[in-house]
Amino acid sequence: MARTPLRKGRPIGRLHFRDKQTGQFQYPDDAQTKQLEPWFVWQIERSYQDFEAVFRAEVQAAATYWVPKRGSYSTRDLVDSFERSFLPELHEIIGQTALSEYRNAGRCFAFGLWTAAGYHSCRAVEAVLRPYYCEFTGKEDKEGKTWHALIEGLEGVKDEPRPADKTLFYLRQLKDNERNPLMHVRVVLDEQDADLLLGSAKIVIVHMARETIALRAEKAAMPLLQAAMPSKAS
Repeated sequence: MARTPLRKGRPIGRLHFRDKQTGQFQYPDDAQTKQLEPWFVWQIERSYQDFEAVFRAEVQAAATYWVPKRGSYSTRDLVDSFERSFLPELHEIIGQTALSEYRNAGRCFAFGLWTAAGYHSCRAVEAVLRPYYCEFTGKEDKEGKTWHALIEGLEGVKDEPRPADKTLFYLRQLKDNERNPLMHVRVVLDEQDADLLLGSAKIVIVHMARETIALRAEKAAMPLLQAAMPSKAS
């Protein structure tokens, strides 16, 4: 029987698992009955040994990490896509900056960087708080106001529509008990602290996003209501 030599640069897959006309992958018809000759098996074993040696050398120099499971979170979601914690319909309102910060918070949490996870959580809240302030006060945030000034400005809105008292309560609690202390180097979070802050940040962000959606819908409907009022009166 004539041998088919394994020429350099021509992998086994191309020799035996490709249709010669189309080039598409094709499982050999005689794979169930055909027996490989010893010389061919030896070449496969030699190729595998070469691959194993190269792979072993590359793995030793590669940066690899083992990430344990954190609570009930999916490790893959924590590392790559923690922003999926928010419903897709909220993403546009929350904004890419806040989503990116919350993704970084999840990544830090996965790798055991508890204080960094809390820090990014607060940054995610702030990225939503500033446009939330602009929506309800009608003012621009040109001066880069502090959280204290932003919350006071929101609390000063007396006419409807106004921010929900519950949202303002959560914001002030987060500022006083989590965000402000975190700015000091002496404060270091542990896993439980970081987990609680991730949840608290998510609650505040969702409340602000939902209120913003409702406010924009109300503003969009206002001209229609005003146009309908005269005809209704008549």
